[in-house]
Formats: sequence, structure tokens, C-alpha cells
Amino acid sequence: FFQYQGRPYETSAGVPMILRWPNGVQKGKVINTAYSSIDFAPTILSMLGVQFPGVAMHGIDASEEIMAPNTDKNANSKTQTRFITDSAKSKWATAVRDDYKLTLSPSEPWLFDLKADPHEIYNVYGNSSYASIIEDMQGELYDTMFQHKFPLLSDEPVSFFNQPACWDSRNQISDWKKRVCAELTDPHFSPGCQWRKIYEQCPVACKRCCEDSTGNILINGQLKTCDTVADSCSNAKVRNFCPMTCDACASGFGREDEDDNGEEADDDERFLL
Repeated sequence: FFQYQGRPYETSAGVPMILRWPNGVQKGKVINTAYSSIDFAPTILSMLGVQFPGVAMHGIDASEEIMAPNTDKNANSKTQTRFITDSAKSKWATAVRDDYKLTLSPSEPWLFDLKADPHEIYNVYGNSSYASIIEDMQGELYDTMFQHKFPLLSDEPVSFFNQPACWDSRNQISDWKKRVCAELTDPHFSPGCQWRKIYEQCPVACKRCCEDSTGNILINGQLKTCDTVADSCSNAKVRNFCPMTCDACASGFGREDEDDNGEEADDDERFLL
């Protein structure tokens, strides 16, 4: 059980706070706004009327939201981002709102829609419907990581800040239930790669993709694009992110296309090595 502690999932990192103050806090009130443990000190001191002049608090004073009367006891929620990190092993950094959670790690970025997917099963990071959410939360997380020197910046030499262009989804294949992309490397399942809906979800396993990513990769604490990574191509993650720049593709060019009849064309293809 303990090996699963210290993860960014709600069952590990999500901690409910229960507060009882008769005649001070409205009975039965539920607040869904994201807060963190560093918010406890300024919040409780403020609720007690204790002033702390000249003391710099990292936390947010939530006393106004807690103590405000509200006839709709379950309507208390505002857009606010809080940040958590795995300080022991330096494996992730997370931005949390009441309805979304964005995590950066040495592997791919993750975004969970906590309302649509409360069990945090489906990574929707690559879904264009969430582009504005990702941009906002990722910018906030990056600034906080530098401001507070999150260990992920210094202890992990290379992390994906954006999802690579050539990336296999870890979710179940939508048109092949109970199968995931990793299984397509097995000759028993590899024929599935002939179908467009499958190889578009699994371009690496199906050897259908070799293109430089348009986003950023985090190298030694600095954001870089494929235009500036030539001196780091010895790293496997950098080659994955920028396969063309790092000359990590076999001969040929681009992806295979289908002809007008939906059959596979015999165009040259460029595969990841």
C-alpha cells in the first residue's frame, strides 16, 4: 500500500479538511476551491483575528470564503490554482484546481478532468478541447516551479513539458477495447496498425510518426524547443521529442498515407529508431 503514497492522484494527494466552529462557520458548508496545507496558517490566524505584520506567508488566506454566509451550501468554488510536488523523489510537480489537475513528470504530461473523470483514469492532455486550460495551468506551474525551486527542475535532467508529437496514448485504444498501444509491438496484435483509427492513437508502436514536436522540453531546468536541442540529442527523451532534428529517423519521409480506397499506400515511411 505504502508504495502508492506520495503520488499526485486524489487518493494520495487529496486531503479533505473538516472544520467545526459553532456560530463562526456555517454548518454544512462545502467548499470545493483548491487549497493547500500552506494556506492553513494565514487562514486560521485571520479567522482568529491575529495580525501578522511583516511576516511573508506563502499561503492564501481563505478565511473570507470559509466564513462568508451562503444560502447554497454546495456552491462555494472559485478558480484558484494550488501546487504540490513530490519533494522526496522529485518525480512530479502538479497544479490543481477544483475541476482539473495537471502533472509534469519525467514521462509525459497528464491532465485530468476531475469532474468528468473523478477516478483519474483518462489523460486528456492531448485533447484540443482543453488547450486553454493546459496553457493557463502549465504557465502557472512553470512559474511556481522556478519561484520555489521544485526538485523536478534540478534532479531530473530531462522532462517533457509538452506532449511529444510522436506519442502513444496510454489509454485503452478507443476502437479496440481492452488493448493498449504497447501491445501492438506483439506480432499477434500488430496487424491492428493497418487501421487509421488505431495507428493515429499509437503512431510510435505502429511506426507511423517521425516529426519534431512543436512545444517545449525541459532540459536541465530550461525550456527548449527542437531548434535548440542539437547538443542534447544523446538523451533518449530528447530524441523522442525531436526525432528529425536529432536524426533519429530511418530513411524515407513522413507518415504513410491511405489511398482514396482506404487501402495503405506504398509511400516511403520514416520510422523512429
